[in-house]
Amino acid sequence: MGKLRKTLSIGVVMMFLTSFPIFAHDFSFGVKLFGLSIHPSGAPNYRLFPWKLDPKGIVVFNPGVTLNFEYFVWRDIISIKLVQRLYGDCAMQFAGFSHLGFRVRFLKIARFSMNVGIGPTFLYKRSWYKLPNYDPSSESYKGGTKGEDWQHLFYWYAGEIETNVKVNDNFDVSITIIPGIPEIINFSAGISV
Repeated sequence: MGKLRKTLSIGVVMMFLTSFPIFAHDFSFGVKLFGLSIHPSGAPNYRLFPWKLDPKGIVVFNPGVTLNFEYFVWRDIISIKLVQRLYGDCAMQFAGFSHLGFRVRFLKIARFSMNVGIGPTFLYKRSWYKLPNYDPSSESYKGGTKGEDWQHLFYWYAGEIETNVKVNDNFDVSITIIPGIPEIINFSAGISV
């Protein structure tokens, strides 16, 4: 729990530091501080989820930090985005993902905008095989047998839908949805400058 507090503290400090316009208009930096996982068809390992918000683990709180760096290729419409997320997974073990992809803004109405993106994503987490009563039958991750410490998964293409609300010229509130349907849907929220 101490490492999680340290990670969240670093995220809060970065959020305050990034509220100043330190990047040129071709770049954007964002920080998201928390997340939720939704398992639409249920979660077979829900008994392992200490921060589930319902008895069957359909909705689970995943604290952590997501750092986003975006370079705009054409105006503020087409960009390349690098995302690094470190968080507590549904079993509250260390997990993360690294993503690099293209983004397109497809909707902008006044202060509201919506972007979609796609690109390769590498996911990793501490092995659940070491958890009591873990059922690997519905697991997509590779590795992590009883002798290994990590499980991993690679997608050549993974997408996101991001909504932004402009608070002022230098600051947006941002919510991201990563649809891994039917297995999982992830939500995160934070800021971008």
